Amino acid sequence: MSRARKIVGVDFDGTLAITRGTYPKIQGPIQEVVDYVKSEQAAGAHLILITMREYDELQQAVEWCKEQGLHF
Repeated sequence: MSRARKIVGVDFDGTLAITRGTYPKIQGPIQEVVDYVKSEQAAGAHLILITMREYDELQQAVEWCKEQGLHF
């Protein structure tokens, strides 16, 4: 019997990235959260990005996450 894979859902704006007051511009990472999510990913967790962004803004967020080493 195989072990169930952990799933981690994480919000983008205000959780992974600082965007307050400049949305949709991404000011920078919230490093503590990025590091935690990266550690969960390295341990085998499946990541789900939770966001209301769409179209170009969503693509920017996904690309930014890739630059941080996060793959959704």
